[in-house]
Amino acid sequence: MEQVASNAMPISRTSRLRLAPAALSQLLGPWMHGKGPLPVRLKAAVEKAIVDGLIADGTRLPSERGLANESGVSRSTIVSAYDILEEDGLLERRRGSGSIVRTGAARSRMTSRRDAELTALSSGMILQEPEDIVDLSLSWTDLPIEFLPYLHDLTLAELHDFQGPSIHAPAGLPRLRERIAQQYSVAGIPTIADNIIVTTGSQQGLSLVASLLVSPGETVAIEQPTYFVALDAFRTMGTRLRAFPPGFADRSLQQEMATSSFRALYCIPTFQSPTGHIMSEHARRTLVNLAREHNVPILEDCSLETTAFSGSTPRSLAYFDPENVVSIGSLNVVFWPGIHIGWIRASMSIAARLGRLKLLSDLGTSVPSQVLALRVLESVDQIANFRRRQLKDRCDLLCRLLAEQLPQWRFKKPSGGLCLWVRLPFGDASSFAPFAARAGVRVLPGSSMTEDGSCTEYLRLPLTVCPATIEGGIVRLASAWRRYEQARFHRSESLGIVV
Repeated sequence: MEQVASNAMPISRTSRLRLAPAALSQLLGPWMHGKGPLPVRLKAAVEKAIVDGLIADGTRLPSERGLANESGVSRSTIVSAYDILEEDGLLERRRGSGSIVRTGAARSRMTSRRDAELTALSSGMILQEPEDIVDLSLSWTDLPIEFLPYLHDLTLAELHDFQGPSIHAPAGLPRLRERIAQQYSVAGIPTIADNIIVTTGSQQGLSLVASLLVSPGETVAIEQPTYFVALDAFRTMGTRLRAFPPGFADRSLQQEMATSSFRALYCIPTFQSPTGHIMSEHARRTLVNLAREHNVPILEDCSLETTAFSGSTPRSLAYFDPENVVSIGSLNVVFWPGIHIGWIRASMSIAARLGRLKLLSDLGTSVPSQVLALRVLESVDQIANFRRRQLKDRCDLLCRLLAEQLPQWRFKKPSGGLCLWVRLPFGDASSFAPFAARAGVRVLPGSSMTEDGSCTEYLRLPLTVCPATIEGGIVRLASAWRRYEQARFHRSESLGIVV
């Protein structure tokens, strides 16, 4: 009898499984990132999973339609990928039996390819990560000991006010919505509780707004590079993405607005992730006016505004057009990701529709988390000041160490945000990443934050890890870079190329 895999645990080579769509998606990871057509990317991800032993010989893959629904891509994409896999001998298609994995061809071809790459690059290169890996691929803020008192002793008295009907408020607890609205009003953006939807972090806010404003096949204008979670949110909906430089800092957007049909525009105007770019006030006014003229709603992510090292930031886009701009905010950055509290500020009509979507999504965000959020917001200025000092000190340390140990690497020191956008002097980050992994550092190549796989020469490094991790990580990166330089020199020398 067949066994159905429902999670991403490794599969025994001898087991006979039928993979559910969700299980295969977990095994493959973010396969839509990278270069090339989507079918080619999917085929490569399946092949890698076979070689890594995650998919056993004889395993039946999900149906084309099932995987398409799970991945948020068209069925034709899955069909094309399965066709390529079949042509390469990796799949056997049987009428009535589905698509059966055949591992022999994949292992033989992948072994030959890896042997060739290792010989060309470095005969001693090892692609396995050591156990004491330093993870510089994530940019999540930590929970300082100074913040622990906010998490202590949540009392019955605090929860008492939220018993009864309030506990089933999908848009958020009324007092919390009023408190968030007050922040916007103080900033010069007229806001009441009916403009606010409380979400389980900014990521849910982004997904809700995207699902409300955009339908599959419609086009969204984005910055490139950008926050990779935003790319995934739009991709899973089957949205077409049109990329522009950070801050939309050229005239092509204006030209395309007049000739193209954009359904929405997504941006991070302050401390753009990952570049740290800050959109000027003139650019903000221009962008808002352009979007209003062409009736294109703007989705602005304001989650990083509180990280300004100086404490001051330009006015948000919603200040210039509270009706057409939808703003996303969060406590996850300034306080701690574990609180899982974000919000959406929108016009009353859009907020009402988002509230209905939120009801369908999860009936409402955790009440204890919302009560904790009220505590945090009462002291948010002090909390933000602490976080800014912490991030600034770590940014100073990271920039100093890079200048000392990797002087060829180029970057512009940011004035806020959670990361540093670093340009390598040659090569590309994806080919450097295995060298870094061997040295004990996990890094995030810039191409994972682009729609078309560009920015290959960039790395994103976090400002959020502790000083000891920064110091140890940069020492390891410097060692990895020396090996990468040597491998590149030897490879070029063997090919007769002058470098």
